[in-house]
Amino acid sequence: MKLALLAAGFATRMYPLTRDRPKPLLELQGQVLLTRLLFQALETGVIEEAAVVVNARFQEEFKEWAFTQEFPVEVIANEAKEATEAPGALADLRLLLDQGFRSSTQGPWMVLAGDNLMDFSLSEVVRKQAENLEQPLFLVRKIEGSIPPNRYSEVSLDSSDYIKQIREKPDNPSSPYSAIGAYLLPPDLPELLSQYLDQGGSADAPGHLMVWLAGVRNCRAWHIPADLWWDIGNLESYKQARQVRLKNSSFKMPVNLI
Repeated sequence: MKLALLAAGFATRMYPLTRDRPKPLLELQGQVLLTRLLFQALETGVIEEAAVVVNARFQEEFKEWAFTQEFPVEVIANEAKEATEAPGALADLRLLLDQGFRSSTQGPWMVLAGDNLMDFSLSEVVRKQAENLEQPLFLVRKIEGSIPPNRYSEVSLDSSDYIKQIREKPDNPSSPYSAIGAYLLPPDLPELLSQYLDQGGSADAPGHLMVWLAGVRNCRAWHIPADLWWDIGNLESYKQARQVRLKNSSFKMPVNLI
């Protein structure tokens, strides 16, 4: 499995904190967020290659980070130095798939947004995806209480957790389930992504690709345990994440990979 990390955003909602430091390289409870994600992925024992896509403004910071990692991480930068120049997360993903991986071996993909704080092992998710590598598997959470319009992706499921429909931030949400920026995707992801973009699909958020995928493939959901995921989307949520009591205070580099 190949690990694709998405870290090319500018996190403008967290200015001034992220004006001069990328959000995925912020420290949370003693560990850099992107390092935690990398170690979580490596803990599954299936990651053969890893690469991260970043923006041009912060590429040197990410290269310095990658240099300190004991597992090699390829850093691929787009040309954006300001948020207004960003090509979109899916254009970044295509750039990463095209340039970030040396091996031509076919295999599934783990795609993680660099601002996820997850307090659970990904090993069970990987085992679930291994049941059928051709089916995309999306990590979903249940939103409690009243769901505001135009804020979250919406995932509608059948009784077997197959995805009936995904809507990207609908104005009339009816399902409590929402996909986060964490996906296990089939070996032909590069071809699927190119097909989607070449047909004129939005290159903005990964959720748009997931909406399309749910229409052309049987997709499944994996339910995130309650209260074990946090979105670092603004200064307030970052402050809250710094205060939560994590079961896994930090993930470690697997000994067999050192």
